[in-house]
Amino acid sequence: MQRYKNTHYLKMDFFRAFVNKTFFLTVFGITLFLLLMERTQLHFRTDVVYIYDMLKMQRSYLLLFVFCVIPYGGCFCEDAEKRFFYPELIRGNCKNYVWSKIISSFTSGFLVGFFGVLLFFWIESLKYPVFLNGNYNSFFLEKGVGWLFLVEALVRESLLRGTLCAVTAAFSLCLKNKMFTMTFPMMFYYFFVNYISNWFSFPSYMNLYAVYSIFYEVWGNEWLDFFYAFFFSTVSLIFTGIWAEILMKREERRR
Repeated sequence: MQRYKNTHYLKMDFFRAFVNKTFFLTVFGITLFLLLMERTQLHFRTDVVYIYDMLKMQRSYLLLFVFCVIPYGGCFCEDAEKRFFYPELIRGNCKNYVWSKIISSFTSGFLVGFFGVLLFFWIESLKYPVFLNGNYNSFFLEKGVGWLFLVEALVRESLLRGTLCAVTAAFSLCLKNKMFTMTFPMMFYYFFVNYISNWFSFPSYMNLYAVYSIFYEVWGNEWLDFFYAFFFSTVSLIFTGIWAEILMKREERRR
């Protein structure tokens, strides 16, 4: 019965997150956004990886995090607005309900960012080489499997977007406001990377930009850096889920 309840929550949340036009429109929205940035903000281009890296240095790139929250980052806000809390909790329990939302919001943020950027890379590859040998240091490039270099970059960055989406969902339990939910990941990332990390002198292995950027070596080994990004996201999601569960139980008692 417990396994059924867990599966029931996940099936329902995955259906709400992915089986709708919003998910696909957001993927295309990310691609269009990056294409517009490339046309209006870049004046020099060598390869697609270089183009994308230059776009990441623009402040307007932070708006990409907003896109990643759209499909399911506001899941708790939506349930509160439509009064789904009680019907959902009656069918299972608070823990399963919260963790299903955290997993679903992370997955939606991960996938929408992954496919949106991947589509951008494909469109740009019709005009420019994906990467020029000698411009980047990578184990995969040295072994002649450059497509794995690209996949690694997309996965690491998508882990960041998925993690921020899940954290945003948890924060929305404190302040159930759609505008806050949409803008929170952008603001959080900007202030964490540019201010909080500097104020507290965080080492590179705690800096979001360093952990999730393929162009920054945290441990001096590409494989270690890649798996550390997974580890960092996993730990972040565990703490986020525990915190969201505490907030949800408080909300349940209040109601």
